[in-house]
Amino acid sequence: MKSHVERYGAAAGLTLAGVAIALLFQRVRGIPDAMIFAATVALTARFFGVGPSLFASALSIVAIDFTMLPPLGRLEFTHPEEIAYLAVFVVLSLVISGTTHSLRVAQSTAERIASRATRLLDVTTALAEAELPADVARVMIGQGLEVAEAVSGLIGVVNGDELRVIERRASRSVTATHRSTATTGSGLARHTKGPP
Repeated sequence: MKSHVERYGAAAGLTLAGVAIALLFQRVRGIPDAMIFAATVALTARFFGVGPSLFASALSIVAIDFTMLPPLGRLEFTHPEEIAYLAVFVVLSLVISGTTHSLRVAQSTAERIASRATRLLDVTTALAEAELPADVARVMIGQGLEVAEAVSGLIGVVNGDELRVIERRASRSVTATHRSTATTGSGLARHTKGPP
């Protein structure tokens, strides 16, 4: 994401571009058109967020007062049109920023779900190709833990009070905790590592 300075600088740049276009239209058509600033506010809201678009709205009101409303070249902020423009710009900023934010959240969620579904398909395919129980265990401990977003896991067979570990993976912190538990004597009575 762009920094605050870049986003607010872009808002100011778009507003200046709006001033140039508005003055050009005024020269060509003979009448000022302040709604050009609605486009600059909308673009700012779409690409740079709500803060910069509100900043662009304020700059647009200043530009409209200075370049289009009499007396030209002076700031007075006494015209009723300015309140109407400001209301339109603020509503435009909030609606477009809110919609853009919702679209970004939905896109991010959809990408995360698609990525997880692809990884799950990879696990399912690898499981279908596994020939031995040890192969199944390796898939589950490797790819399966990643899909489950787990950092450690264990696949084993329990027979009475004996645990035969087929495959395991532990994070560093889990390994350190396991060693500490083994030293103090708690845990399972018998623990054997089976063949890979």
